[in-house]
Amino acid sequence: MDLLILEDNEDDIFLIQAAIKEVSNGMEIVFARNVEEANSLLTQAIADRTLPKACLVDLRIEGGVSGFEFLENVRSNPEAKLIPLVVFSSSDYVVDIETAYRKGANSYLVKPFSFSALVELVKSFEDYWMRQNNLPPAFRGES
Repeated sequence: MDLLILEDNEDDIFLIQAAIKEVSNGMEIVFARNVEEANSLLTQAIADRTLPKACLVDLRIEGGVSGFEFLENVRSNPEAKLIPLVVFSSSDYVVDIETAYRKGANSYLVKPFSFSALVELVKSFEDYWMRQNNLPPAFRGES
């Protein structure tokens, strides 16, 4: 898995998938619709030694644990704590941005309002996080 996306909004999932399909060169994406599912997928990735190159995390998850708690969970897990965590939220509130960074986010992106802007954002995201960013050997399937 290249990218684990924590997102519970089906409309956003559809748009993200469409944008990725438009610009991606085979990025393997897995969606989790709640924090429990994301934690389970991450646990399996650790067991399989197939850590994602990054996690894209929505903060506002309906009816349960928030994206903030997922950030904390990942950062407190010795086997997952180095995974780049990128918040992808509709919130541009300073308190959310500051809290996300305090809880371990590496980056904070605000969801754009137009599909064309989303496509450009996905293109930039994939270029940096999937191609240019150098990850430790464990993320490349090496020991």
